[in-house]
Amino acid sequence: MLSIIAGAILNNTLLLNWITLMVTILTLIIVFFQTIYTKKTLEKTQKSIELYKISKQLEILPRVNFIIEVTMFLNKWNDELQEIIKLINENDIDKIIDFSKRKQVKSEGLIDKYLYEKMPQWLAVIYETGAQYYYNSSCMYKHLWDEKNNKLFNTKLYLDRLKESSYFLEVLLQYVKDEVPEVFLNAPAKLNTNDFFEK
Repeated sequence: MLSIIAGAILNNTLLLNWITLMVTILTLIIVFFQTIYTKKTLEKTQKSIELYKISKQLEILPRVNFIIEVTMFLNKWNDELQEIIKLINENDIDKIIDFSKRKQVKSEGLIDKYLYEKMPQWLAVIYETGAQYYYNSSCMYKHLWDEKNNKLFNTKLYLDRLKESSYFLEVLLQYVKDEVPEVFLNAPAKLNTNDFFEK
């Protein structure tokens, strides 16, 4: 009996096509609802990430000045390294000589002790790491020009070290980027908080 029914189904191409069509439609409906569900899940995840970011930003707001200070140092150090990299690439001997004589960098004083001790630990680590990378390259400035023999050292040898330090300073800058919402950085009043207290 079953074999007769099976044979009838197999012989009936129209019925087989109809069943295939129904299965395909059912599959498409399932995929459609899965897509909607996945999209909603992704939207919720994105909102959750944004809320976490805002929460973290608000948590560190009382110490926003420390983030600004560290960002300022990292940018200043990186700009300086970029300047000497540019001079070496352009082979601007006069400016390299001037730079070598003018910039005698010492490790002492690169980190502001008061700021370092007061800022959040994660930011202090970024600050000290930036100082390490900056000093690793800036300590070589005095070796760019051979005063005794009145000639440039092989500055190309220093390029890799300078570029590496600059690269890692940029990486560190990414860690502090967007930590403070723009709305707080661009507050319109230029008064100190004390100016708003009732006398």
